[in-house]
Amino acid sequence: MEEIKFGKGEKRYHDLLANISDVVVETDLIGKFLYVSPQCEQIFGFKPEFFIGKTVFQFTHPEDIQKITEWMKQALVGEVKNLEYRIKKADGSYAHVSAKGRVTEIENKKRFIAVIRDITERKSMEELLQKTQEIARIGSFEMNLSTNDVVWSNQVYKLFGLEKEGRFIDYEKVMA
Repeated sequence: MEEIKFGKGEKRYHDLLANISDVVVETDLIGKFLYVSPQCEQIFGFKPEFFIGKTVFQFTHPEDIQKITEWMKQALVGEVKNLEYRIKKADGSYAHVSAKGRVTEIENKKRFIAVIRDITERKSMEELLQKTQEIARIGSFEMNLSTNDVVWSNQVYKLFGLEKEGRFIDYEKVMA
C-alpha cells in the first residue's frame, strides 16, 4: 500500500489537505487510489484507507466509466478540464461530483492528482428547475391584448382535451 509521505517541514501540506472541504486524491495511471484525503469520509461515507489499492472505476457509476476513461486519456496529453460524474457512496447511493485534475510526477512516477467536489445538491436543484420548467409549459399561452388573439401551447390543448384548430383561439370562446 503506497501513500503520500509528508517529510520534515511538510506537515503544513497535510494540515491544508485536512482543512479543505473538497476531496484530494492521488492515483496511478490506471486509476488505482494511492492517497485520498480525510474529507472522503464526510462526503462518501468511506474512510480514506478503504479506497487505497482500489480503482476509481470500482466507485464510478457504470454509465460514467467511459467519461472517466476519456478524461484520464486527455489528462495524459496535458489537457486539464472539469469532469462531472457519479461516485458510489457507502450507503449505496451516488453522489454527483465535479473533478479537476492533472498528471504530475511524484517520486519519479507519473500520477493523477485530482480535487473532487460534491455537487449533488446543485444537481438536485438543476433537476428541480428542469421539472418546474416542464410543468410551467403545461399552462403556457400568449394573448395579444389589441386583437384578443390567444395562442396556446400544445400541452394546454392536451390538458383540456381539445384538438388544435389553427393558430389562434377565440378569446370569447375560451372565456365562455
